[in-house]
Amino acid sequence: VLPKGTIERISAGKSERWKRKYLWCYLDAREGLVYPDMIKHYVEPFEIPKEWRRLGGYDPGISDPTAMVFAAVDPKTDIIYIYDEYYVRDQTISYHGDRLRGRITPYTWLRPIASDPSVNKRSQETGITYKNYFKQVTGITLLPSNNDILYGLDKVRDYLYQGKIKVFNSLTEFKREAALYSFLAPDDRDKNVNNKPIDKDNHLMDCLRYMIVPLPNNPSEFKPSFRQDELLRKRVHVGIGNGTNRTVDKSKEYGKIVYGFRR
Repeated sequence: VLPKGTIERISAGKSERWKRKYLWCYLDAREGLVYPDMIKHYVEPFEIPKEWRRLGGYDPGISDPTAMVFAAVDPKTDIIYIYDEYYVRDQTISYHGDRLRGRITPYTWLRPIASDPSVNKRSQETGITYKNYFKQVTGITLLPSNNDILYGLDKVRDYLYQGKIKVFNSLTEFKREAALYSFLAPDDRDKNVNNKPIDKDNHLMDCLRYMIVPLPNNPSEFKPSFRQDELLRKRVHVGIGNGTNRTVDKSKEYGKIVYGFRR
């Protein structure tokens, strides 16, 4: 038994992260984490109202996992709740489509699913982009996101800091990656001139970044209820079922199509 006051004495002036790591032996207290306070944003799962508008981030892979995060926006608080994850290796696009479609088509989406911009690259053999092939096979629209990593990390951190992102604590792969996704150790940082995180344990973390980057720079300006209403008064470009595109009058067809997904 430690003498009375020992813990208070050795932890005086130490950060909460230091206490979690060295006193309480939590694995999420790894040094150099990209999102060191992510654990504060985990919440108990609850039933998401169907009418909440959705967001998503998608990261394609073959030997690496194909990953996706699913989020819903509380219209009263504008808080983004990440409520589901997809994390599968070594499968075909048809396989992914069969498992993703049911998680996508029943809902209204605030914007198309944000993805790794590499989906715009054309196959050397066919000349078809991953994005177009994915749409042809699955009917799901992907919108390439900005892949400026440091900008994206700062933006996610701003949303976390302002309490705009919450994550269901049932998402095991998301929590595992968040507890491992880190920068190089201080002694090795001179080897990383770009100061980017280690390219490992980052598939769902990339999905999170792709999803947040297109949103307003200032999290306090994120007002999805107003932004969605604006769509009713504008003509927007959407993708329909078979991969074709056309411009529709949202005031007439909003009830049937929202950004390429049938309601």
